[in-house]
Amino acid sequence: PFIGLMPRGLRHTPAGGGGFYLDKKAFSSVDPNMRAYLPRDPASGMPLLFGHVELVAPSLSRAARAAGSKSPDLAADFELRLCCSSKQRITGCIGDPLPIQVVHPSRPPPVASVQVRCEGQYATIRWSVLDLGPHAATAPVE
Repeated sequence: PFIGLMPRGLRHTPAGGGGFYLDKKAFSSVDPNMRAYLPRDPASGMPLLFGHVELVAPSLSRAARAAGSKSPDLAADFELRLCCSSKQRITGCIGDPLPIQVVHPSRPPPVASVQVRCEGQYATIRWSVLDLGPHAATAPVE
């Protein structure tokens, strides 16, 4: 099992052998940078009931530059999902997705770490700002 950031609106369709679709396009795998496998017990190999994983938010401004956009959209909607996989392909999702909106400010604040605690349909996010010294430029953190 893994936790992954996926485009909002992903649906499972049982017809034709079943599969996941985004609009009418088949969706079978998640970018390796946007997923994290659940930690496993080293002795048994089974997934741990508690632990932590780390996901890196996608760079929307870099993606917009690669696509040739002059005015990048600095916000995108995703869903955080717990999924099952076999050979890097999604075979099922567990529970309801948690809606996530990734927002890039024009100048991102220097963040040292981010933690997310999920409780049912709610998530609590905590972060710590990286101290760059007394002469560093400031950036707002919302």
